[in-house]
Amino acid sequence: MRMVEPLISLCMIVKDEADTLSRCLESVQGAADEIVIVDTGSTDETVAIARAFAAEVLHEPWNGDFAAARNKGLEAAKGKWILFLDADEALESTHRSELRQWAALEEYEGFFLQVRNYVGNGEQGATVNPILRLFRNRPEHRFQGRIHEQIAASIVKRSPGAPFHLTEIVIHHYGYQQAYVEAKDKVNRNMTLLQEAVAAEPDDPFYRYNLGVEYLRSGQPEQAFLHFRKASSAIDPLAVSYAHLLAKYEIRCKQALGQWEEALELARQALSLFPDYTDLWHVRAQCERALSRPGEAVASLLEAMKRGAPPPSYHTEEGIGTYQTAYLLGEVAEEQGDYEEALLWYKEAVNSCASLTPPLYRIFHLLRVTGREGDIPRRLAEDFRLTSDGAWAKIVAILLQCGCARAAADLLHHKRGRRLPEAMRRMALAEVELLRGDSRSARHKLTASFGKVREDKAKLQLGAFAEQLRWLSGGSGPWREPVARALAGDTDAENRMAAPMIWPQLGRLLAGSAAGGKREAFDRITELWLQLLEQPDSRPEGADALALRLSALADRHLGAVVGAEGGMRDEALAATRLRLPTEDGL
Repeated sequence: MRMVEPLISLCMIVKDEADTLSRCLESVQGAADEIVIVDTGSTDETVAIARAFAAEVLHEPWNGDFAAARNKGLEAAKGKWILFLDADEALESTHRSELRQWAALEEYEGFFLQVRNYVGNGEQGATVNPILRLFRNRPEHRFQGRIHEQIAASIVKRSPGAPFHLTEIVIHHYGYQQAYVEAKDKVNRNMTLLQEAVAAEPDDPFYRYNLGVEYLRSGQPEQAFLHFRKASSAIDPLAVSYAHLLAKYEIRCKQALGQWEEALELARQALSLFPDYTDLWHVRAQCERALSRPGEAVASLLEAMKRGAPPPSYHTEEGIGTYQTAYLLGEVAEEQGDYEEALLWYKEAVNSCASLTPPLYRIFHLLRVTGREGDIPRRLAEDFRLTSDGAWAKIVAILLQCGCARAAADLLHHKRGRRLPEAMRRMALAEVELLRGDSRSARHKLTASFGKVREDKAKLQLGAFAEQLRWLSGGSGPWREPVARALAGDTDAENRMAAPMIWPQLGRLLAGSAAGGKREAFDRITELWLQLLEQPDSRPEGADALALRLSALADRHLGAVVGAEGGMRDEALAATRLRLPTEDGL
């Protein structure tokens, strides 16, 4: 009896990928008929996980050549088509059947899939890149290149007119997220391999281009630009698939170096070649804004908005032509003092991406500074759909970070706010009172709710905050809560505190001490904060958080001065306050 030939073979190379491999292999269930994995020396549970998914596992010693390792898997694959993924990727689950539908067609030699590269936390902050990931399994089709290996060249060599198709099928790539990059030491690994490749083949523009990318990622834009220039001088920009991205990265280098005129000229040149590449209109506007040409920046941004997201054949940054561009239009309008226009563009940004928070920070901050904090609940009701308790809670948290105590209180006392979990609501109500300068009332808000809270974790959070407030109100010890103990002078507690967890708590207390006129407490909190920053395991965000808190206090002080003089009539002072560094949700 003749065996049925598999339709799709998933081929992968792996080494110590136990943390991510299950997610990847789970994502192709029902899409791939066969899994072939080349392991290059794993010492963790990678091989066991692969075999649990019925994968054929081949062992190949690592020799620094990605193409050679991938080709080992191709030799063993039996499917009509090869799908290749990395362990830090996952096929979009809703696209499994669509992938098989494309593979059932006879007229194509390969398919481009949309790779979404996540650079932030979770699934926000992505670039989107069309990459050839599904191709026919033929003996002539083999990868080339020791790093950033490519398959297209061998396919085109066999069939110069080979038909390809660009699909909307998505691959999620998590490998550019900071934690993963650091854990794998990917930048140093890639840099070393690419430097070796360039030394061996100095005229290869693709190696030059990729080495430039690594230099740019590692904060060396001058070195990056040199390699980008050498790559761009060696290619036909209208015939090479990555030419548009190379042009954008050259602009990014000049922007990073503060060479804005040169960056703008490069943007103009690139747009003459790729006028439909929306990203170039956006980066052009960034240059024009930096050069104090707001009218030109607005024109470029409006062109980007008109074009929307670029054609799928281009590598793009998520939100270009939509919410990122709208947000930048809001910032430019705000800088020009056109606050209503700014609010409209910030609203457009949120409506384009409901999970986006930076525009909300700007909206709330702008309304507070211009004396219209009381309008916030109405605007929320009219402009945004808060359809869940989670969204309501998120808005309250942002309002508190923006210092909008009055608006936060209105939402907490609304019928929707009363449905929030009791501990969460009480913590927020206490912070409202703290921002108003009444630490005793804040503590009462917490202690009055202890009997209504059943969850142990929530009780601990309420108790810790209450004890911190007791210290702020001038209460006496003994102190059990670590922050209160450290503030009271217990150096042992100070040395044991986990610094990264402490900044929000200290920031909250710093704002409360300033609002309540508690100078001695303010000085002690600041002193402790600075001491924590000197600890060897401290993190830089503590310094950033302190700077933002002090900036917010400066803003509140300026607001009080202006208020004493009769309201927000001084537009120059309002503009100064809006330019102060603030929490922005980024």
